[in-house]
Amino acid sequence: MPQMIDSNQVNEPDPRHTGWIRAVAAGRWASRPIFASAGDDRRVLLWDAATGRPFGPALTELAAAVSHVVFAGPDRDVLVTGDTGGVVLRWEIRDGVPHGEPFQQVGSGLTGLGAAVVDGRAVVGVGTGHGLRIFDLGTGALHAEVRVGEGKQVHVTGIGVLDGRLVALTIAHNVADSRPYLAELTLWDVAAGTPLREPWLVPEEAEDFGSLALLDGQLVAIRGHDCSDYFEDDGYYDSPYQSEYFLEQVHDVELGIVADGGRWHVMEQLPDQPQAGTIAPAPHGDVVLFAINDKVAVVNMRSTPKPGDIETFFYTGHDAHVFDVAATDVDGRTVIASGDGKGNVRFWGLDTPDRRSKLGY
Repeated sequence: MPQMIDSNQVNEPDPRHTGWIRAVAAGRWASRPIFASAGDDRRVLLWDAATGRPFGPALTELAAAVSHVVFAGPDRDVLVTGDTGGVVLRWEIRDGVPHGEPFQQVGSGLTGLGAAVVDGRAVVGVGTGHGLRIFDLGTGALHAEVRVGEGKQVHVTGIGVLDGRLVALTIAHNVADSRPYLAELTLWDVAAGTPLREPWLVPEEAEDFGSLALLDGQLVAIRGHDCSDYFEDDGYYDSPYQSEYFLEQVHDVELGIVADGGRWHVMEQLPDQPQAGTIAPAPHGDVVLFAINDKVAVVNMRSTPKPGDIETFFYTGHDAHVFDVAATDVDGRTVIASGDGKGNVRFWGLDTPDRRSKLGY
């Protein structure tokens, strides 16, 4: 069994955030595996992933609550942060002290930060209410742009690489649409500026939830369930608020391999709509992580004998709403960090005793 992080380090982080934690990311800093956490207290804390202890001083050169953090570059060792005022900073160490350098200013409405390396170039995707702008990490120059169209409000953005080309994810709803309870998830070919295929419909409960990630080396999209499947017979255009009738399905989540263009795996055993979803590297096959209420669901789609089944466990170390989760490999073991609404960051392994083997609450 992999060595676990000491329980005192898990339950007593010091210092601690004083407000809601909005974002958690994994990367490297000073040649060590690191987690970064950020939130409403306008600070970014760095944590040694191997010990769960603070790593260096808090980053405090932020003018507003921090909503997004990402580690960028080929080695994921450049920290980029975004706040609710739309200010994006790139952090550098000068004279042994980290400083936030202005990277981009997009105004209010930052909807995502993503990182990728394409054609040898490290880029950062900065999401806005109108789409996604992708910048060169080193120079800050504009590399590409995706716009969803007039009259649409973007809630989530992400970027990834598929067969050597840059792809993007957006989730948006039409502010003038007569169907306000459905949003559209679109996957884009960034170079062409066009969708890879027709958008999928997702319920409004999931319009703030979605991401691109690597699962066992394949680019996958994570999204809320496409409720349009339940309305094809009766015509969903005429249907009232769908979650009133299909609440169970609204809580479902789907994971699809982007290269397959729509082959989605539905996860039906989740008790509520997740706040965040990501992939955790694991020695025997990657697993999917979801932040759900005050728990983190660990979903293993390969451990059951029947194809299509999933095995779900829950990490129960939080006593407040969990808003984000990230994972990294530390000497062959998977370490996870999750942040909640009381300012707590918990660090745990996939084999931690705090994980409960059950399929529900």
